[in-house]
Amino acid sequence: MEELLGLTTGPIAKRGPTPKLQQQLERLSRLPRAKQRFVSEMLEAVLQQASRQRKEKFPMPHPRYSREEVVRRGKAWYEQQLRAQVEPGNVGKFLVIDIETGEYEIDREDLAALRRAKAKRADAPLYLLRIGHRTAYQLLGSVRRSPPV
Repeated sequence: MEELLGLTTGPIAKRGPTPKLQQQLERLSRLPRAKQRFVSEMLEAVLQQASRQRKEKFPMPHPRYSREEVVRRGKAWYEQQLRAQVEPGNVGKFLVIDIETGEYEIDREDLAALRRAKAKRADAPLYLLRIGHRTAYQLLGSVRRSPPV
């Protein structure tokens, strides 16, 4: 009755099993303070590493070009100069294009192609795409092929 009137002060219990993370946090809270600190430091190190990897994979926009301009120029290079040349035999691979020079790198791994392109020109404005597909990545469902040349 108190729950219906909103008079309860404690959290309302959820039905079903306790989530694994919550179980782990409860176990952690029962450890001595020194071990809690150790686990906390380890977790912080893992989170910092994951943050660095995310920043490497999704860099900030280029200082000389807006995102829209990088996309516009990258698509233009691909459609006008590179598509017919690189698409045969490379469908599904990643292509990284330097939008100022037209130089490019192809690899099955996106980061490998990006790293090689950055090694050539560290400040290069780069456009990444997946050859033969409308998008480089998929969130849900399947990646659809783009129409052939």
